[in-house]
Amino acid sequence: ERKVSERKIGNLSKGFRQRVGIADSLLAEPRLVILDEPTIGLDPRQSAVTRKMMERLRGEVSFLLSSHILSEVEACCDRMIILSHGQIVAEGTLRQLQEEFINKTVFEIVADGNRMELQRAIRTIDENCELIQDDPVEVTGKRRFTFSTDKGGEVAEKILRRLLGIEQFKITEFQITRPDLETIFLRATKKNWEDQDYLGRKKKRPVVVGEASR
Repeated sequence: ERKVSERKIGNLSKGFRQRVGIADSLLAEPRLVILDEPTIGLDPRQSAVTRKMMERLRGEVSFLLSSHILSEVEACCDRMIILSHGQIVAEGTLRQLQEEFINKTVFEIVADGNRMELQRAIRTIDENCELIQDDPVEVTGKRRFTFSTDKGGEVAEKILRRLLGIEQFKITEFQITRPDLETIFLRATKKNWEDQDYLGRKKKRPVVVGEASR
């Protein structure tokens, strides 16, 4: 069997052709490389190699990446632009998009102590912080409390610092759950889809015609 390096590009598998295309785009040492669905046809290992290559060239080459694989975009990109029906509906860093489209920050605490006392301590910082769930943690005897706040991740971190200073709670875990890019994409494009018909045309708004009696 002939080596891959001896085959014509047209006879290579889709994954190999994709890798050749990426390599070809870098030969002239450009400042900007535009990649359209760069990991389509690549297996997980090859996709990881591609991401590492982009990370290694950070600062030397700017990559403009177009992809429907949102986990890839989230892993590779510093800034994102979300398009819907040819219109920009969102733009910014992942953190900025999280704050713009998701109103509440959810965080979990594994701790000892009474639930009411924990809530009382939290509400000295955010009086509207809401307890969503309270579950026992097997073996340890502790409990996992899930809260939500509409004041962002910084307030959640401030709450943690407050609780760490209270010995009776014995905090062992703290985690802020942030929405992923897929959740943000669905939220950002929702209104745009509602304004279009199934052919992508802008829906006509109903016109109400009235007659005033004299």
